[in-house]
Amino acid sequence: TRRSSDLQQGANQSMQDGLDLGLALVGSPPSEWQSAITHFEQVMFARGGAAASESETNSTMFKKHDAAQVFAKWMSDAFAGVPGADGE
Repeated sequence: TRRSSDLQQGANQSMQDGLDLGLALVGSPPSEWQSAITHFEQVMFARGGAAASESETNSTMFKKHDAAQVFAKWMSDAFAGVPGADGE
């Protein structure tokens, strides 16, 4: 199920990427920055693969003929058990 903390992951991931890149550069002499950037990018792309896959799945879901019904069920499942989410 999807929680509100999952929705913040994109911003958190961007901040983590910036921190990791900064640390990679600070920890390397300028002559090794290109190597540090290349290593950082490999790690970043591997880490981002799961998020990209989820995004593609969501994009496909919203393009289906029954997207409204699928989305309504997805939201209902995501907030199942959350106090007040059922409108009562």
